[in-house]
Amino acid sequence: MSEAGLHSFFLPGILLHAIALAIVAFFILFAASKSDGFVRVLGNLLGWILLLGALVILAAVVYGAATGQRPPWIDRFHERWMQQGGELEDQHANGAPPPQPAPH
Repeated sequence: MSEAGLHSFFLPGILLHAIALAIVAFFILFAASKSDGFVRVLGNLLGWILLLGALVILAAVVYGAATGQRPPWIDRFHERWMQQGGELEDQHANGAPPPQPAPH
């Protein structure tokens, strides 16, 4: 599969994850508003962190859609992921047999 075709599947997944994070943050913030003391502080902190994470994800998606490029920080993670995947493929390409499941 081409790289452009592969990356077109990531956009809906990224958006769904951002929406899920925002929904979880909403419910945490709602529950925190009904509580008292340390639980309220902890709930507010956790809710705002999740909401900020969702906003960062959405900002990266908008950046990518507007410029046609990935944010630079994604390239580092993508390269590391590709190198790890390449190591696994090299082991099988060198004639090493794939791991067999344990007998039951």
